[in-house]
Amino acid sequence: MRRRVKVTSGALAAALLLQLIFSAATAFAGAYEPELKQTSNVFNAQDFFPNLIINDFNTAADVATWQNGANTKAINYVTSFLNGPGGPYEGDGTLEQTPEKVKVYTWRTIYRDFSTPLDLSGQRYLAFAANSWGWQPVDYFMKVRLHSGDNVYESVAKIFNDRWNRVFVDISGWEQRGAITKMELSFMQNFDLAGIAPGAPGYDNWDGKFQIDYITATNTLDMRFSRDGDSEGFTAGQGAVSVAGGKATFGIGGAGDYIESPMIRIDTNTRNGMSVALDNMTSGSQVKVAWITEEDPTWNNAKTKQFDLAPNTNGQTLDFNMSDAAGWAGTIKQFRILAPADSGSIAIDEIRFKKFAPIEIPYDGDISAQLNDSGSITVAGSVKPEYVAEHGEEDLVLFELPTYASANDLTGYTPLAEQDIAAEFSFDASLKDGNHNRLYSKFAVATRNADGEYKLIDAPNYITNAEKLATNHKPFPEAKSIKGLQVQMTDDAEELGVSHAAINVSYNAMLYLANSNPDNTIPYVVDGETFYFKKNYVSQLDSQIKSLSDNDTIVNLILLMYRDLSADTPNKYLIHPDSQENGIVYALNTQNEMGVKYVKAVTAFLADRYSQPDEAHGRAVGFIVGNEVGQNQVWNNMGPKTVDKYVREYAQTVRLVDTIVKSHYANARSYISLDHFWNEELSADALWKYDNKVIVDMLNKLAKEEGNYNWNMAFHPYPENLFDARFWNDQSPTNDFNTVRITFKNLQVLVEYLQQQDFLYDGNMRRIILSEQGLNSMTDSQPDQLIQAAAYAYAYYKIKFLDGIDSFILHRHVDHEQEGGLNLGLWTAVKNSISSPNQHKLVYDVFKYIDTDKSLAATDFAKSVIGIANWEDVIPGFDTSALADRVEPSQSGVSFVKEASGPLQLEGFENGMNGWLAADNASSIAVVNQDAFKGTHALKVNFSDYSAMNWKGTDVRFPEPIDATQSPNLTLAMKVPGADASKTYYAKVKVYSGKNITEGTVVLDPLQYNHIALNLEGWNGASAIDRIKVWVSSPIQQPWTGSFLIDEIGFHQTVVKDPTKGNMEIVTKLLSPQLADGAQIEVNITNRDNQTLNGEVAVSGKGHLEFDSSALQVSGIEAGESRKFVLTVTKFTPPSSGSISASFSYGGWTIDKVLGTVKETGEGSIPENEKLLYNFEGSTQGWQAKTNLVSPTVVESFPNGPTKPILGSYSLNARSSIVAATAWKTFEVTPASPLDLSGAEQFFYHINSYGGVPNATYETKVTLYSGNENITSTAPMSSDKWNRISMGVADWEHRNQVTRIEISFRAVGNNLAWNPEIQLDYIGYTKVMPKVVSLRTEKKYSVLKTDQSFAMKVYALYDNGQEKEISSDAGAVYQSSDATVVTVQGQSLRTVSKEGTSVVTVTFGGKQASFLAVVDKTDLRAINASAYNVQLTPGASATVQLSAAFMDNSSQVVTAYADWSSNVSKLATVQDGRITAHAKGNVIITVKFAGKEKFIMVNIK
Repeated sequence: MRRRVKVTSGALAAALLLQLIFSAATAFAGAYEPELKQTSNVFNAQDFFPNLIINDFNTAADVATWQNGANTKAINYVTSFLNGPGGPYEGDGTLEQTPEKVKVYTWRTIYRDFSTPLDLSGQRYLAFAANSWGWQPVDYFMKVRLHSGDNVYESVAKIFNDRWNRVFVDISGWEQRGAITKMELSFMQNFDLAGIAPGAPGYDNWDGKFQIDYITATNTLDMRFSRDGDSEGFTAGQGAVSVAGGKATFGIGGAGDYIESPMIRIDTNTRNGMSVALDNMTSGSQVKVAWITEEDPTWNNAKTKQFDLAPNTNGQTLDFNMSDAAGWAGTIKQFRILAPADSGSIAIDEIRFKKFAPIEIPYDGDISAQLNDSGSITVAGSVKPEYVAEHGEEDLVLFELPTYASANDLTGYTPLAEQDIAAEFSFDASLKDGNHNRLYSKFAVATRNADGEYKLIDAPNYITNAEKLATNHKPFPEAKSIKGLQVQMTDDAEELGVSHAAINVSYNAMLYLANSNPDNTIPYVVDGETFYFKKNYVSQLDSQIKSLSDNDTIVNLILLMYRDLSADTPNKYLIHPDSQENGIVYALNTQNEMGVKYVKAVTAFLADRYSQPDEAHGRAVGFIVGNEVGQNQVWNNMGPKTVDKYVREYAQTVRLVDTIVKSHYANARSYISLDHFWNEELSADALWKYDNKVIVDMLNKLAKEEGNYNWNMAFHPYPENLFDARFWNDQSPTNDFNTVRITFKNLQVLVEYLQQQDFLYDGNMRRIILSEQGLNSMTDSQPDQLIQAAAYAYAYYKIKFLDGIDSFILHRHVDHEQEGGLNLGLWTAVKNSISSPNQHKLVYDVFKYIDTDKSLAATDFAKSVIGIANWEDVIPGFDTSALADRVEPSQSGVSFVKEASGPLQLEGFENGMNGWLAADNASSIAVVNQDAFKGTHALKVNFSDYSAMNWKGTDVRFPEPIDATQSPNLTLAMKVPGADASKTYYAKVKVYSGKNITEGTVVLDPLQYNHIALNLEGWNGASAIDRIKVWVSSPIQQPWTGSFLIDEIGFHQTVVKDPTKGNMEIVTKLLSPQLADGAQIEVNITNRDNQTLNGEVAVSGKGHLEFDSSALQVSGIEAGESRKFVLTVTKFTPPSSGSISASFSYGGWTIDKVLGTVKETGEGSIPENEKLLYNFEGSTQGWQAKTNLVSPTVVESFPNGPTKPILGSYSLNARSSIVAATAWKTFEVTPASPLDLSGAEQFFYHINSYGGVPNATYETKVTLYSGNENITSTAPMSSDKWNRISMGVADWEHRNQVTRIEISFRAVGNNLAWNPEIQLDYIGYTKVMPKVVSLRTEKKYSVLKTDQSFAMKVYALYDNGQEKEISSDAGAVYQSSDATVVTVQGQSLRTVSKEGTSVVTVTFGGKQASFLAVVDKTDLRAINASAYNVQLTPGASATVQLSAAFMDNSSQVVTAYADWSSNVSKLATVQDGRITAHAKGNVIITVKFAGKEKFIMVNIK
């Protein structure tokens, strides 16, 4: 179970995602200021011992004394924060700074002015706690500037992110420290941004916050005496104190001497003692500690306590636990360690104040609780004889308490039994009282005096042998190897040979509150009460668990609780009542009766269901309680608690689970869950995060006090940086028990820790499984995948040869797109699918073969990646002979059968399913009475799978093994109803004999039944076959809902092969960018038959292709083996459209393989005024990712709207890197030769993108370059649609030589991290076209019949002198003056049934022309001019109108549509009835229309 950012709520989700995304951009880069170092006067220490508290930040008012400095946006008082460790260093609050949006390497400053100068003249150190967000694995720095007027004292401290750093600044050498007027604190990350792309998160700004707490002044560094000569204020009463070599040596000056501390301030509520490491170089065997407090500053015996120490012994660590010292109260002001002898010396290595567990008054007895052979409970024990002697009149009383109850006050409980006090005692109680079950209770035995007062004789104890109730006592299953996986696809887990699996179980998804959904309910009774389990969720678990455990995989269930408070569920009781809405995973509730009831119900259901001896629902044997419980807030949210209270509740949950699961399966194992943080020395009063070392210590102590049981550990040793798989470079892991982290690098520390005597159970080490850890590939590139694969090999070998770890369960199976940029899978994921499998990563084969005899060969590459010559150099005890833990299934050939003889029949499904079950991704099976191969019935296997590539199927287990040695041919008939003939379908048949497995694969004929035989001859498991499984799949990355049929399963002595069919798998791959002359095609031939291939496979290009070879030599390819060939295309004749295939023939059968398809380019529809530059038909055409994009590819479809290219069959597609939505994501192309756009008016492109950014708009930018010159334009655009974007280039003087093009996209208005997909298509320019000068129609009028289509030729005259017909041009727009006479549809004209006239006007290029349509007006009676004699003078004009008179008495002005002419044009001209005089004389104007004419006399004087 891992970082499920998608289910995180509120601000925490955003912060986690941001931190993961920033980490994803890790560049392993250098320092921005290489010379910046921690100054020599700065020290990092382990504790504070203040003389003066300047700011404790426990109130908002105290935080308000500080102000925003340079690059600080805000200062806030907070009680918790999102980065580690999540809460204040001390007290209730802390100061948190929020920066402005500045570069990561920019100092961000806060400051405080002192109106009254701060006097630190008596102090040696200024000290404070500092913490920050993290990003890169570089140095983080705090700068301290102290001002005294104009005098400034500056110091620099190096800090570590996500932890409190105790910073001490030595100010003893600064003379002005007695009058400090201002204090400045600044923070920065010293990172040069190398490797971070512009626009990527963190490049333009990094908004990492920092926190400051507990600013103090002191003379004590940290009581580790790390500076020679610095006694840190310690003095001796009579003798002397000297400091050297990290120790303070106290030379004793005589009787009564002591070493005295400086003035300190220790809150006894949080620190109830101290631990002192020392060398005792005296004969003394006891030492006394004295102290004074602020409340009682006098030295007296009331404030002393004496402790034992070993005389004359070095290297002692004494825990001075003062929890029982009445005088240790208030605030400790000073302490003394009194000399243990009158002479000699003691050398103190370090002194640490701690919070110890309260010293418990030793109990006066001991008890244990056990189930006895009669099925009841025996609580037995002993009482110290001296106590019995002194209290002979008292009674012993037995109480039963619920797990969540305190035994401090027993007065409210009714005794279960009682007896006279005795040195040895025993109580018996029934296990059940009606429906009440005492199995989960704890039992207290107390004495009772005459006054009725109770005193416990031992801590309450639980029943520790619940396994006596178990119905399943089978041994814990034995794993083949340590190899494990958090499984997504059970079929692939079997292919990989997974021995261990971890499966999440969501308690919140298990139950209905009542029987409200009976059709989806499994009733289950626990202790007399019925609970209603959700059948659909349980069925999913069944399918996954059974598929795995049937393959002998050891299944561990991870018991989780998410915050789902649906009203129809009891989740409000299951979730911890103190939890807060800021986590991902939540703690189970065992704090009260209702919580325990439902936790018990779900756990009992799981333990019972998955421990049945017949394993009907599968087998689960490990139960992991919660997730990474050291991270309370995020991964096991129980609400803010100190670690002691937190562990108390978690421990009772673990014990409850352990008791329940062992009561069903005697050898079940329960585990606690821990991440890789081990000992950060977090404060004892931390509320949200705890040291795992402390948790383990506390839990172990509680277990031993309350009845020891075999809890185990599920650990997650992720690398230090989750994004960098190279764990061998981790810096924080060390080889000691106080290491900050335990990763793969120092995993032996964990084993050694649990091997300590105090942690053993029954003399044995507790079990460790590694239940979740992943190794990241930064990208899908070959180098990054090599690092991931090498890291897995290294980690596996280290764990394999590290005795004490049972399993290495890898997270995850498939890369997950919502895991914050981590790529931890064995598979890549299909884009936009979240986690559907796409392709094997390089680590896949390493994982598959690492526990087989192929192990060394599969991992040999890793040594050079890691930088080693031999595995023995880094793996202690490496033994090559011990690597092959698992035997892979053998391969048996499958042939197509014509007939079979000598049957040993198994199943024809005529009488039911007879034990056959759905398996691996199958949803159901049923016997159907249709489409049988023989008889009337067949078995139908139904599935609805998110990936067709997954195997899905059915299997059967036989009550008694079958001996098939005399009939070694397993035959069956298979069919895929409704199969697509263009797709490939596979079947795999697996036969089991215990752990001995053989299998065979066949390529199915999709159109009919396939009668096949798996040849078992020679397989050493044939004499005892106990199971058969049949799978189908199709190698396509799409969901598949369907079914397959099987029938007539049996064993036969002999089979006759079908000569027309062969079981040969042929896979082709185009190695060249596209099909063309010279293209190369890889052909991989795998023999799936049971006989060795012999001869040749003939190759034909089917008329479109010719190859350099017409046959492939396949002789000698044995069953299960493959051979690769490469064909070169010598001639390619593409079809006009459709697929391009090659055929491969062997024996009597032929198979066609599609090598390519001729796609529609759309280029024939480009308008004449456009020039296409890029259309991406089958090629990226040189376009690349420039900024914030993953390498572009060409695609035929994409998930966002409108899902397909705008032109042709392909568009260019690229996914953005995970960067800010507002960052530009840029494509670029550099043409092989500069583009000449001198004839261009506008450059255009079409762009599309994802949307969905809240409250955002989108924009795009294009830039054309000509050398160093460029032109650019930005335009708004819409998501999920093709946008045509244009930029004018006609006036750009450099357009004739374009050397580079950039096209960019981004969101505007929301800076969230985002990685959309973006598409480009149809890129070109519009040409500068000649302008239209005028239009003309071929005729000025047309006489037409009704109800007929007609056309009129129209011509455009351009400014270049050319004339062109434009009648049918898309730009020609027609309009009818009377649509009841003539209608217009685009460029088509048609008369209707009405007679009349209509003026048809055509517009094109800004010009117009018109003609007159006369419909059924052929009976023209006359034409009439408005004047027949016209008098003009030279230069003058006159207009004559012409009208047509029809027989129906209608008339129409036809002046513009008649033909006008002058008999002497040098005297006068005429145009559409307008006569213009040029010179004196007489002229005749002739006008004609529809066969009639008139004459007009013109006299020019």
